[in-house]
Amino acid sequence: MRKTASLMAAMMLCLVAQTIKAQQAKLYIDVKKPMRTEISLFARSTHELLPSRQLAVYSIKDNRVQLDLDLSQLTTFSIMGMSNNNWLYNINLSPGDSLHVLVDDIAGQDRIVVSGIGAENNQAFPDFLHRDHEAFKTDLYPDKLLKFLADEEQSLQSETAAYISKYKPSAAFQAVLQQNLAYAPALWFTDFFGNHKYFLQGVADSEALLQIWNGKKDSLLQTIEMNNEEALSSSFYTNLLHTYVLRRKEQLWPTAKDSTVLAFYYADYPADQRQAIFQSDPENLFIERIINKEFTGAVNEYLYADLLRNIEGSKKTNASAIFDRFAAKYPNSKYLPTFQSMIDEVRKNENRALTANMVFLDSTGTLTNFDEVLGLFKGKTVLVDMWGTWCAPCHQEIEKNSGPLKAHFKDKDLVFLYIANFDEGKQASWKKLISYYNLAGNHILASAALTEDISKKTKLSGYPTYLIIKKDGTYELSNAGYPMQREKLIQQITLDL
Repeated sequence: MRKTASLMAAMMLCLVAQTIKAQQAKLYIDVKKPMRTEISLFARSTHELLPSRQLAVYSIKDNRVQLDLDLSQLTTFSIMGMSNNNWLYNINLSPGDSLHVLVDDIAGQDRIVVSGIGAENNQAFPDFLHRDHEAFKTDLYPDKLLKFLADEEQSLQSETAAYISKYKPSAAFQAVLQQNLAYAPALWFTDFFGNHKYFLQGVADSEALLQIWNGKKDSLLQTIEMNNEEALSSSFYTNLLHTYVLRRKEQLWPTAKDSTVLAFYYADYPADQRQAIFQSDPENLFIERIINKEFTGAVNEYLYADLLRNIEGSKKTNASAIFDRFAAKYPNSKYLPTFQSMIDEVRKNENRALTANMVFLDSTGTLTNFDEVLGLFKGKTVLVDMWGTWCAPCHQEIEKNSGPLKAHFKDKDLVFLYIANFDEGKQASWKKLISYYNLAGNHILASAALTEDISKKTKLSGYPTYLIIKKDGTYELSNAGYPMQREKLIQQITLDL
């Protein structure tokens, strides 16, 4: 399963814990280059939302954008401009601020100068949020990484002390800087190890090595408070929360058959039902249970919103049920309007029914090799979508491309075939998703033998993968890449029509 970048989603949810009566903050953005015609602005906090949470785009008039924003707390925004040198700058606005951002051009390079009320919280600070770990990607032991991170922590301490000494930022922003410092080592290590474990799984003594790395991760996490409402102001903390929950899910997956684990997370179900409930959705629903078991208060509320944000850009399995429980638990949450349009769309799709155009060729695993599949479509051009109900990128690709591809080939003799992999025994959830995504076409719920045979013969390396079966019975992998470049796939298919 291909991984999708998810850290931006966590950053978009960055917020502060202090609650202050809403006041207006003024933001003036002055630009010196006429070629810039628009400024984009988005809140990195769902507590203070711009329309539709998308980038709010403002036209530059007389070289200036002037905004009045109602804020209840210190909030981080990003401003972006388009020019020969596209630029992005984070700003921290508090109620009552009147901030001036000047964007100038010096020798072809953008220069940004911040002044006015609140400027002490907005001077240039090195970006320590994410570290470059490329040098450690083949390390078997974490020693060199830990030494590097210790040096980075020292650098962050020095930069933080120098910033506070020089600019005298507000108490609220000083607290943010200190929380960033406190959570940095755990974030850096957890973020790196989340992907590095896949490398370690492929080497000798992987079990022992993983135990060492997990031990270091756990020791770092034990030195900090994970359920810390006061730290919600810190982007390091909120990124750590996002990463921790996802990695916790992955860490628990192999032990999910353990009755102790299931008893802890599914205590509200009879013992003989827990495994089936877990298997019905080991992603979104399991994350929700981790959130509810391990976090409380404002952190729990934040993580619910973070889960919904992740669902919004990924697979929407059980999204409406999760949203309803969130709304019942936090009926006045400022996060709720953020996701209402998504949930309305989800409910509409959930009400779709299976149709006669959805043909189930095999839902019980009777097909065991690719030749049997090829025999079903002699003389036909077939687009094969190798996917899985568990695969978030598969959901994204289907949602984005299934409709447009069918529309493009509406009057062409192209057959659509969807083969679900690693989904044995999940007939109900498989068919539910087929109706949800309105997947007219042919469907196979692959046996383990069929998945293995197709993978071996086509040399596919991940999911989703597209195959093209040609009229002469030969086949080839799509050359459209991932994410799919739809026009490339269309051109490749058209060659056989």
